[in-house]
Amino acid sequence: FALFACEEWGAVSPEFEQMRNVFIDKLEAMNISEENKLLDQLAFIQAQEMIEDEEEIIKQLIHLNPANQKYRQLKKDLDEKKALLIIQEHKKARDSSQLIKRKERKHHKHPIKETWLNALLKMSRDNPSWTKELAFFLYFSDKPKLAVDILESHINQTEDYWYYLDWTLETGQFSKGLSVVNYLLQNSKDSHFDFLDLLYIKAQFLYGLEKKDTAIQYLRSISQFYPDYKNINYFLKKWTKGF
Repeated sequence: FALFACEEWGAVSPEFEQMRNVFIDKLEAMNISEENKLLDQLAFIQAQEMIEDEEEIIKQLIHLNPANQKYRQLKKDLDEKKALLIIQEHKKARDSSQLIKRKERKHHKHPIKETWLNALLKMSRDNPSWTKELAFFLYFSDKPKLAVDILESHINQTEDYWYYLDWTLETGQFSKGLSVVNYLLQNSKDSHFDFLDLLYIKAQFLYGLEKKDTAIQYLRSISQFYPDYKNINYFLKKWTKGF
């Protein structure tokens, strides 16, 4: 696949370029067929409210068509739904005295914002198993930076790392994200992390830190073998303007 995807081979042999075009057409047709099949499955599963199966199908759709923003939005909506369900489960068990002291109740009809946020941070420290749920609560309450602060103290799963990387990128905390992605790259052989995915997001952190030349080199190295990888061409065109 890497050889067929490399356009430079067309200069070696016209026959190779013809074979390459036929191969790519077949691959695109296969992807479209698989995508339609997954969409049919997704419609059924959503009607049955099978969240875990829905999440898996959405991941497959994003893998087949990374540039489709609708699939990204489906993932974000599902993440929000999962977070709200988890929060609701813990809501009844949560002791209100951990959020507001009795003295503060007497003087304030509503908790002071700073006190409320400090209480959430304390809950995360006291109950590490709640960390992810609290981070989601803050993220969907328009407090993504605080969500990062909570999540980074108890990252222990592959999925948590990706949330952390996405949120640090979104909030412009490029140095934090870069240090974590470098750690994951060093340990990628012994983990479930995809090397290309890590390299791709590392380029975005580098670009955010004004290391544009290095970021572009990373994207070009990926594009050489995987020219259709995610929305890599969009970023290459955008970043190379003026270079």
